[in-house]
Amino acid sequence: MTTPVSIALVEDDPDIATLAQIALVEMGGFAVRHFGSGPELLTDRDGPLPDLYLLDYRLPDMTGEELLGKLRADPRTAAIPAIFMTASLMPDRIKALKDVGALDVIAKPFDPLTLADQVRKLLDRA
Repeated sequence: MTTPVSIALVEDDPDIATLAQIALVEMGGFAVRHFGSGPELLTDRDGPLPDLYLLDYRLPDMTGEELLGKLRADPRTAAIPAIFMTASLMPDRIKALKDVGALDVIAKPFDPLTLADQVRKLLDRA
């Protein structure tokens, strides 16, 4: 039996987080750990490192872009792929997120029936 791909989901909206977790775990077979904020993720030093970060852009204490910058600055997490989820799909924002190292951006609201496939395709492309 293979180990599922692990995802650290950083999403402050509990309803969106629950929907994403269900879609990723039940439909995609991923292992998901949820964090409600950037600082919560950054202070989690006891848990295993994920295979992927799935980051909300708009978080309460810092933007997802700022969070990714902190992850990229840490040698332990610098190479872990990241995907953003956001409703703000302006081309300049998408370019900025890719420039700081994001694989891509998934539009919110996302389709729970296709979210796991979207994530898997982006990971395969990485």
